[in-house]
Amino acid sequence: TEQDTLKVALLFVFVAIVGMGNMATMAIIQAKRAVFYKHRDASFFPTLVYTFSELIADLPVQILESLIVGCVVYFFVGFHTEAFGVFWCALLISIMMFVNVFKAIAANTSSGSAAQGVAMGIMALSFCFSGFLIAKTSIPDFFIWIYWLTP
Repeated sequence: TEQDTLKVALLFVFVAIVGMGNMATMAIIQAKRAVFYKHRDASFFPTLVYTFSELIADLPVQILESLIVGCVVYFFVGFHTEAFGVFWCALLISIMMFVNVFKAIAANTSSGSAAQGVAMGIMALSFCFSGFLIAKTSIPDFFIWIYWLTP
């Protein structure tokens, strides 16, 4: 029905807003990069240990963000209450994906402006080929891999 279409559109916009909101993590990673390089070069810790510690340290914040924002949006839209767990898990995974992709972009670019440009390009591809703006059947065969890559 038309109401269901509006709910799906709202979810698409909601995930887009959450994704763009998490772009702020790139500035934090850019600021911490000099200290990380100094510690890594002095053999204070392996890179893998630093990466996992960042993941574990960010997890409570991401869980809290997904619970607060997820509850507001989920019940505001009027979804059935029994499916909230699935919605929350999908939201948490999306938030974790956006944060970690943006951290990877920030770690692999030379400046903040380059990171912003690459991130916006990836976000644009993700939005275009997610199946909402362009239907799966309308995507050319040589671009279908982008559809399966984006959440």
